[in-house]
Amino acid sequence: MADVGKTKISVERKINPFGETKTKKAPDWFKARPGAESAVSDLTFKRTMELDPRKWKKKVIEDGIYAVARYELSLFSTALGGLEKDILNARPKERKKAKFLRNDKDETPDEKKALDDAETQVRKLFKKMSSQIDDKVSVALDEIESDKGDNKKALAGGKDALKKFDTLNTSGMFSKLTSQVVKAIYMLGVEIEKSGDEADKLAFKKAATTLDKVKKDYDGTARTTKTVASYLLTQGKKMATDTKADPELQEIGKMISKSGKVNTSLTKLSGTIDTYEKSLDGTIAFVKGGTSTASAAKSWATRFGNEHKSKDKAVAEAVKSVKLVSKKFNEAARKVK
Repeated sequence: MADVGKTKISVERKINPFGETKTKKAPDWFKARPGAESAVSDLTFKRTMELDPRKWKKKVIEDGIYAVARYELSLFSTALGGLEKDILNARPKERKKAKFLRNDKDETPDEKKALDDAETQVRKLFKKMSSQIDDKVSVALDEIESDKGDNKKALAGGKDALKKFDTLNTSGMFSKLTSQVVKAIYMLGVEIEKSGDEADKLAFKKAATTLDKVKKDYDGTARTTKTVASYLLTQGKKMATDTKADPELQEIGKMISKSGKVNTSLTKLSGTIDTYEKSLDGTIAFVKGGTSTASAAKSWATRFGNEHKSKDKAVAEAVKSVKLVSKKFNEAARKVK
């Protein structure tokens, strides 16, 4: 028998694991590795609860389930984007636009390795993501059922994002990566110069190996930093207009979403990371092209260094903003019930 004033509400929400990607569906390369495709499936959550119908609506709760999962879905989307770029970079020029096929006999050794590695990563990533989402949704529904969910739901996503940001080593993020890129390209120029503008394949391979490591470090720090910044901007806008949220939380949302230092620094950081990624990808393509003159390589190194020497300023400003937001979140967590 339901409590007085409460009624049974049954909710069911199916979550598309690709929900935060641009296409909302599995990337094309999954066709070449069915194992990746079979490893990823929709996440479904069901529960029947006794709730106050004046306070809770079926659609609100079901939408809330997706909101709770959005951060993990964003990280999964970011990781998939990185894996796809690695696969395309491993493909020779003449196969860049070729369709992905199962048991493709034209796959090169580098392409095969990239696809196999990506399949392994997808299995691990999805297993981790689904477990995290399952835990978070379970806690959120428990809080709703015990009538404690209103404000805790608003706090949960932001606190997770801030916690993730705290684990990232953003100090000198761009300068560290840039110095490695500049050194690798400049030394490639030196090697070409020694061999009369025709360096052997080993010199290009050495530079490419260094840049692959830089890209991996970039994916682990810069990409995740952008995901956190984008998530805070999106959630801040929603919190600012959430009439069910406590005023403390609405104020945090306004601080993030309205024009000011916090919004400007997070937006600038996101754009800076996009610009850097495009430049880094272009540099990797240049090296893996396998042809260059000594002067062209050295000029590329100089240009890359000059273009990105001041980008750490954007990181520093964003870190200040995140620390401010984090402080406000902690204060709200203590006050809001």
